[in-house]
Amino acid sequence: MTDFEKASSFYDKVREQVRSEDTLYNQRIIWLISMQAFLFATLGLILQSYLSADINRSSPLLTGSFILIAVTGILVAMVSNRVISNGRIALNNLRDQWDDFSKDLDPESSALLPHPRGKHEKSERGNIWSRGISSGNLPLIFALVWLGFLAFLLFEQFGL
Repeated sequence: MTDFEKASSFYDKVREQVRSEDTLYNQRIIWLISMQAFLFATLGLILQSYLSADINRSSPLLTGSFILIAVTGILVAMVSNRVISNGRIALNNLRDQWDDFSKDLDPESSALLPHPRGKHEKSERGNIWSRGISSGNLPLIFALVWLGFLAFLLFEQFGL
């Protein structure tokens, strides 16, 4: 087996793992958005009931429902953040494995095998503002929205 065949075989294995991780990552983002959409829709239905004239707005059941939905939204965001972070770690490990392997390749072989992550070099990682809003930041954004809603609710109901 030639060096290029070995490199091509390793490349195919790494690329297949990257595809698998990308698929899992996308499924996790879809799950996060679906769960949050369900919770926001539930919140909307309860708010519609809350704003109707024939309901007791100081009802503990109503307040408890608002708090339960907000806490559930925060917990879903936290779990999603963890599994999305794990996916990103796995993808970065695959990137590093390929980078370590490919540095010993001759330039001709390296030119024939593009980076499995679709990039020829490591991306520069900056803070959230320099990268913009990315899918990896969605759990944090949802958690902050739910925390804001929860703070508003507690301030309105209990004057905290």
